[in-house]
Amino acid sequence: MNSFYNGLDAEEQGKLHDATFTVEGSGSSTVVSATGETSQSVAEAIARYDYIIAKYGESSYTNFINRTITPIAGAPYVIPTTNTNSSTIIIVVVALTSITSIGVLLVIKRKRSLVK
Repeated sequence: MNSFYNGLDAEEQGKLHDATFTVEGSGSSTVVSATGETSQSVAEAIARYDYIIAKYGESSYTNFINRTITPIAGAPYVIPTTNTNSSTIIIVVVALTSITSIGVLLVIKRKRSLVK
């Protein structure tokens, strides 16, 4: 994307750098060309660009368009307290035990009905 942006002329780069536009249904400011006419897809692309830079910061992604972006607070990363492999094993064991129990009960019930 950076190389594509660098391939644009200065006027086109300026339109992306300075513009604002409300993406339908989102209420967030994104992009509009200097003439006020912009396609929805360009507006959505710049909205995604702004969101990624705002969420992950310029230490993770380069703000090559040099847009003024206010960082947003992300959800704090929570380290899982249980081992996911252990949880998976427990779920599988409980499921197999349940299926086996239901099968045994059905066999016993069938045998009782045949004996009568």
